[in-house]
Amino acid sequence: MPEKQKVESEKKLLDAYNRYPSESKFLMYRNLSYGAAGIHLLIIILLAQIWSESQALRVSLYSSALGMPIWLGLGGIYESYILLGRKSYSHFNSELGQSFYSFCYTIAGISLIISLCSIIYFLDHNALWYFGLGAAIMLFIVGSFHNSLAKTLFETEVEN
Repeated sequence: MPEKQKVESEKKLLDAYNRYPSESKFLMYRNLSYGAAGIHLLIIILLAQIWSESQALRVSLYSSALGMPIWLGLGGIYESYILLGRKSYSHFNSELGQSFYSFCYTIAGISLIISLCSIIYFLDHNALWYFGLGAAIMLFIVGSFHNSLAKTLFETEVEN
């Protein structure tokens, strides 16, 4: 598939993911948000048990302290969309709404990664390399999957 068609297929796949909000999508987003907040809470509880005056643990604590309320806030927002139903979905799809959610997910996601990496670094510096290797492999696999999915779904559409 030529590069232009590949990019067009990937864009159509992203549009298909985001175009039609549904209750099941908001339930998934809510569960993701509350689950991530729960991971931050578990990290804080873990830190309370293994605390030492380590800079890595301090970074992990501050990252979790930042990320947890963002994830909880996002979960509460998705609860509103679930409770208010279809009439509220246009608000979710607004440019301002999408920018807000992207910003919050970016900050909260980065805080979760930093918090986990800091704990791994504290426990064993070399283990962080394995974490990075595993993450890079999975990014490649997931990216390949999405490319394949976009090609399968939209190849015939692009050719027409």
